[in-house]
Amino acid sequence: MFLSESSSDEPLSVSDLKQFVYCPRIPYFMHILGFRERVTECMKEGVESEDRLVRLEERRRKLAKKLNVNGKLFNVSLYSERLGLFGLVDCVVVHGSEASPVEFKSSSKPKKVSENHLIQLVAYALLLESCMKKVSKKGYIIYEKHDELLEVSITEGLKRYTIKKIDEMKRVIAEEVFPETKQPASKCVSCGYRKLCQPYIPKSLYSFAGVYKAPRRTDTSEGAAE
Repeated sequence: MFLSESSSDEPLSVSDLKQFVYCPRIPYFMHILGFRERVTECMKEGVESEDRLVRLEERRRKLAKKLNVNGKLFNVSLYSERLGLFGLVDCVVVHGSEASPVEFKSSSKPKKVSENHLIQLVAYALLLESCMKKVSKKGYIIYEKHDELLEVSITEGLKRYTIKKIDEMKRVIAEEVFPETKQPASKCVSCGYRKLCQPYIPKSLYSFAGVYKAPRRTDTSEGAAE
């Protein structure tokens, strides 16, 4: 299913926004420099997980019954000219004048939802409001590992914050500004852009990465220069 507002401008995706919130340099590398992320071992596992999720589509529909609402739409494509954003939401729950986004995650339910997943959900809520002309006051994340449901209150404050992040992402790309990032190195080791962004990671973290070998050091000045 596809819902949209017509536009002539090229929008950015909700996936871009999710990555921008996680690390603002990822959309920069993609849209400004034209790089595509190299495939890491963690990413391979993620692709395999997504393949499994495709095969588990029927299970998702059963899990969605936890929402106890009859009006459900699956795999809904959304596009808004006003927001300059598009995306594919896993599921939409429609109840009267309200529409709520539902996202499925293959992990177990965390103690606190990550900011990038929260902004992803709110962005879908904003798209639903633009495309379906309905109010979106809450959203849901279903964690499939243990069949857990998280209900998220989508406040006006969260919507304003998400729009601010959309504008920040657009500005970085429009002005070609290399953004600052405060990511801890432990989150960088499995990133496909690491060698472009953070060519050196402290030796103590190489065992964490698992696939990178610590640089060899020597006591001679020639060796150090190498």
